[in-house]
Amino acid sequence: MAAYLKYKPNLFKTNYILKSMANIKFLPHTADVKYEAYGKTLAEAFESAALAVHKVITQDVVKGKIKKEIKLKNEKTKRSLLYDFIEEIVILMDTTGLLISKAKVNIEGEENNYSLTAELHGDLYKNYECHGAVKSMTYSDMQIEELEGKVKITIVLDI
Repeated sequence: MAAYLKYKPNLFKTNYILKSMANIKFLPHTADVKYEAYGKTLAEAFESAALAVHKVITQDVVKGKIKKEIKLKNEKTKRSLLYDFIEEIVILMDTTGLLISKAKVNIEGEENNYSLTAELHGDLYKNYECHGAVKSMTYSDMQIEELEGKVKITIVLDI
């Protein structure tokens, strides 16, 4: 069970609706949370994907009081890089209570040897009204589409 649920037992509300934002679009899904994240580059799309994770937990505007860094190396594919990046954010939420308000991502390398560094800013969940929990990232329906001048990522989070 996620750490933030230990402190706020009645989080799930029937009227809680995930609201899409400029670079994030929430999609219907039968049991989990599915969304699309957009950016002009792959790194920008990863940043949008990271910000959507906290929107599953709270609609509040999260302040950027705390800074964390994520480093991933030797990833085989862009999909594995994306999976590991979002999973690291879920682990940070679960172990430290950090909700992400800003992400700056840098991606380098090529197929079979990607690396990612990310500077994350956020605040502790206990300072916000929280409504649920993210258990993990999934490979279900995951897509990375790189179009001319635009990248679209599709993600499903297990809740």
